[in-house]
Amino acid sequence: MTQMPRYVVRLQVRRRVRRGREYTHFFVTVPKEIAELLGLRKGQRMEVRSTPQGILFTPLSESGRPRRGALPV
Repeated sequence: MTQMPRYVVRLQVRRRVRRGREYTHFFVTVPKEIAELLGLRKGQRMEVRSTPQGILFTPLSESGRPRRGALPV
């Protein structure tokens, strides 16, 4: 398997107040090259896990199950 280039991404935070309640949303932007390589789409749901190596994002299929062919870490 070819070694993928290393990217640095920024975690973005948005806070909104709606009907008197504060909501906090966190966003991670995936570089275009990685998104295209993995076939990711805008708004696609991801499973997020904490691992000893860091954070693991796994793309989910329409059924909510991990996609076949997801790259192992």
